[in-house]
Amino acid sequence: MKFNKLSLIVLVGGLFVLLTSCRSAATPEQAGVLYVNQLIYADQDPRFSKTFKQGDQVVQSLDKKRDRLMKELVTNLSLGADVSQKQKEALGKTWYDSIQKKTSYEIDQVKVIKKKTDYQVFYQVKGLDFTQVYTETMNQLITEMLKDEKLAQDNQRLNALTMKLLTKELKQAPVKKESLKVSLRFKRVGKQWEMVEMSQNETDVANVLLAFMVGSNNVEHYTEEMSLAVKNSLEAAYQKVRGKELQPENQLSEEKSKESKKKEKKSDPQTKEEVETVETYEK
Repeated sequence: MKFNKLSLIVLVGGLFVLLTSCRSAATPEQAGVLYVNQLIYADQDPRFSKTFKQGDQVVQSLDKKRDRLMKELVTNLSLGADVSQKQKEALGKTWYDSIQKKTSYEIDQVKVIKKKTDYQVFYQVKGLDFTQVYTETMNQLITEMLKDEKLAQDNQRLNALTMKLLTKELKQAPVKKESLKVSLRFKRVGKQWEMVEMSQNETDVANVLLAFMVGSNNVEHYTEEMSLAVKNSLEAAYQKVRGKELQPENQLSEEKSKESKKKEKKSDPQTKEEVETVETYEK
């Protein structure tokens, strides 16, 4: 059977319309992967705008949420007035670079809330262990302060050293050994998707961000871990200060002093006589 040129064009055009109209929507798993890749890694996948309703606006919204939380985390470290905004931004960039290079996740489960339209996607996330970063930074800072007693009185030097140590530790930040479970809810809208917050205070996206950024899956958990890290750092500082006070040379001096007193006591005739008198006294 032969086709003329016009028939071939009509046939190809018809097939194109048919294939386009039959294009299926992304699966919940695919939507979940695209969403987290954009939220955490700023993936800029062209499929995102096609997969999600008002995709371009969603991308901008996710970028703002990620940047805002990163700024809040840096601000909450209370680095001091001497640390400039530019330095804080540089620290945030180092932090985010480690997130992109070291963190990972996988889809753990997809729960059907309403068949074909509403799903909850669960993730297993291995994020940065920021409490370990903080602990190591404080331990090194305390060591330096014990070496140089004037350091604690010089806020400018102290803040500069803190920034230097934090930056170093963030670059080599470890990843949490155990993965954290977080979830997001997605609803199908026609052939596209949208993410719907399950909680009234809209913390689902924030919890996913925290899992990657600090290794905690909610604010309460992060606060508890940081409080424990601060407590441990203070205890470590106390032990180091005590260790400095009881250095070997100080201990040796103290032992010599005790030994000298014992010798003086033994060589004192009056002391010896009194001891003998007490021991031999009879009624």
